[in-house]
Amino acid sequence: MFRKAFSLVLFSAIILSGVSAAFADQITLKNGDRVSGDIVKSDGKKLTVKTEFMGTVEISWDQVDKLTSDKPVYLTLNDSQTVVGLVSTEEGGFEVATKETGKVKVAKASIASVRNEAEYNSWKAEIERLKNPGLTDLWAGALDLGFAMPRGNA
Repeated sequence: MFRKAFSLVLFSAIILSGVSAAFADQITLKNGDRVSGDIVKSDGKKLTVKTEFMGTVEISWDQVDKLTSDKPVYLTLNDSQTVVGLVSTEEGGFEVATKETGKVKVAKASIASVRNEAEYNSWKAEIERLKNPGLTDLWAGALDLGFAMPRGNA
């Protein structure tokens, strides 16, 4: 009885770990290595991926061969347009399945940045704060205090 219960638990753990990997963003590198996790951001030089077992991993953007996302990703292009949707690899670039316009093909060279939703919202809030600073925003300065006490024939 104990063996059956243990084997059932072990089988369930293996299946669930496979299912969690199946529902993650997949990055395939040019050397064939694969990284599964959640895409966090890319600045055009490094792609940051949060993985379950390796923590946060930074991958050189030029080493990324294929990319597939299971959650919407925000791609900012070199011409400042933002394309949002599920990303899959297409010949010569990426294909983004958007809600509004359907599938859009994007060349890898035209991508300036990649962000997940939380990172994109944080970036937009920072841009908005810089465009419309509040009373206490963007203040910088220095304080210098000096004291001189001359004596004698100065």
